[in-house]
Amino acid sequence: MWDLNSLGILDMTALDKKAVEGIRTSSQSSAGVLKKFSVQIGEASLFVKSGYSFGKLYSIREPVTECIVSEIGHKLGFNVVKYALWVISRDLLDSIEYTNPSDEDEEEELPAARTVNGRPSFQRFLMEQRMVLVSVCGSFISGNESFHSCAKIAPLLKNRKLYEALISSEKNRVHLDQMILMDYIVHNTDRHTKNFGFLFGEKIDPYMAPLYDHGLSLLSYYEDSLVEEYGMDLLTFDIGKPFGSLQACLDLVDPKSTHGINFAVTSDELIAIVDKYQDVLSEARITLIKKVIRRGWDHVRNKFSVLQENADR
Repeated sequence: MWDLNSLGILDMTALDKKAVEGIRTSSQSSAGVLKKFSVQIGEASLFVKSGYSFGKLYSIREPVTECIVSEIGHKLGFNVVKYALWVISRDLLDSIEYTNPSDEDEEEELPAARTVNGRPSFQRFLMEQRMVLVSVCGSFISGNESFHSCAKIAPLLKNRKLYEALISSEKNRVHLDQMILMDYIVHNTDRHTKNFGFLFGEKIDPYMAPLYDHGLSLLSYYEDSLVEEYGMDLLTFDIGKPFGSLQACLDLVDPKSTHGINFAVTSDELIAIVDKYQDVLSEARITLIKKVIRRGWDHVRNKFSVLQENADR
């Protein structure tokens, strides 16, 4: 019924628990429980993350959103971590001991939609096959480098004061400004201070790590029923992190920081990325994602491509 290869999803259900090592956490919120772990395959160290779960049901929205945003970011020239999609055994997730296990894992299973766009739901198919869709990325830490999140570097600063403290070097300002633009384009309201950070080395100045953790972008945290009923009205909630609202943060961006962003890319080219997932996400969600991307990119493109030209004169 579902050809994983045609969907660009790697079947890793044979992944053994012995390969799992390192980080093993579960993040709990009202949205459910999100499980994460690292795995070593050959010489590659990979980071694996599920969608939010309640009991036996694991959401596919967060992993799919992670990959959509990753591909959009690379298309536009942003420094974004590359993600891929796997399916793994639910038994593997259940067998891993996490550092902060949640009692919510024992709750009753929430119903997964039986059909999406008039055909059997991919999410329900995975649940019935005891499989879980996860996003996967490689480690961006190399050699003797170490990673420190912004929460560790500047735990007491917020909003504008935090931004001003972090732009001590021109290079870091460029990356921070581009992070602001990226988050606006994909409506990422989850850029808290643990969701970005810096790499430190022995003989180099600290520099900003690639952008990661975009699973809650593009309004993925809303259920399909709300997406279908309210659509773009859900965008009225413009709360942003960590420097202020998504819209207001645009005023912090130096036009010179936009060098390297590919303003020649059209909204239609970005929307084509979303079409690859139309068989696994609802029609209403696909439509909403496209509108969010078009709105965000058109605004950034129209505003900053002109400002960049003026700054270069």
